[in-house]
Amino acid sequence: MQKKPFTYEHVLLLREKLRGRDLILFSVAFDSVLRKSDLLTLRVQDVLDVNGAPKARETKVMAKTGRKVTWALSPFTSQAIVDFVESEGLRPENYLFPGRGGEEHLSGIQYSRLVKRWAMICKLDHKEFSTHSMRRSKLSIVYEKTKDIEVCRQLAGHQSVANTSLYLNISANNALDVVESLGL
Repeated sequence: MQKKPFTYEHVLLLREKLRGRDLILFSVAFDSVLRKSDLLTLRVQDVLDVNGAPKARETKVMAKTGRKVTWALSPFTSQAIVDFVESEGLRPENYLFPGRGGEEHLSGIQYSRLVKRWAMICKLDHKEFSTHSMRRSKLSIVYEKTKDIEVCRQLAGHQSVANTSLYLNISANNALDVVESLGL
């Protein structure tokens, strides 16, 4: 069963409620649409340039597929990263999401627990959310607002629009809804 994505309203609520590393993790996960394995291994130098300013865009080769995906951080996320890196004294080579208890970076299990906690903050059933919910959230919102599956495909780094359709659970009924809304 596919896990649910967060809605735009949930994103706004969580950006308001979360602080520190949790806010950065949530915001970068949402903005980048990266898989857990690629997200957790980001380093400060992946998001900030040599002068400590946020990078406008970044390209990463995805570990699972070997394909490149380009992403951009929102102004909100960029500023939150700058503040976090400064407050934590992180260096360019440090992981952006430091782990606890001597771990180099946040573990997948810790990230999963955080996503479930974020669902509870939104008063949602935490069982319906996983780290993959973060990957699907921005894509679902973009598709809902634009109905542009190609944009979603590019953001996700999928090879085909068919994969993206399955990923977003777009059915024939969704297609008919679009046609009806256009009055065709």
